[in-house]
Amino acid sequence: MIGLIAVGLALLSAIVTFLVLANLTPILPTDGVVKALLWGNACTVLFLIAVIAGELWRVFQARRHGRAGSRLHIRIVTLFSVIAAAPAIFMAVVASITVDRGFDRLFSRQTQSLIDNAAIVAEAYLGEHLQNVRADTIATAIELACPLVTYDDRIVRFASRHGRQYRFAVGA
Repeated sequence: MIGLIAVGLALLSAIVTFLVLANLTPILPTDGVVKALLWGNACTVLFLIAVIAGELWRVFQARRHGRAGSRLHIRIVTLFSVIAAAPAIFMAVVASITVDRGFDRLFSRQTQSLIDNAAIVAEAYLGEHLQNVRADTIATAIELACPLVTYDDRIVRFASRHGRQYRFAVGA
């Protein structure tokens, strides 16, 4: 009965962790929540290991005391363990190869050339934008300088028409 409880808690812990990390619950996966979930998973794994260790202890104690069928029981447990572990190991190997190949595609030559081309386009855009800003700045400076020239020019014309001398500095 305790083994069923351990397996149920482990499944519940795994499902809750998946749902929270996949943002399928109203609980946000903040740093504290993730740490709590990891601690919960660690506790359920330790509980499962303790249950398995207890069962193994009983099996080996029965073998040591020479109980009937204990050797057969050890063989069956060993065979079942191998049969249960083999698919998990196979899936881990396949998953690691798949992830490795998937990341290789991300960093292939095509992807690298795409990133390089995007950087070239971004630099060209930045250079063009810089030239536009420079041209706008020069045009604004010219526009701001025109009224001063016009004002100074009018003072000089006014002074030459009326024959008076004014003290001023042109362009200052």
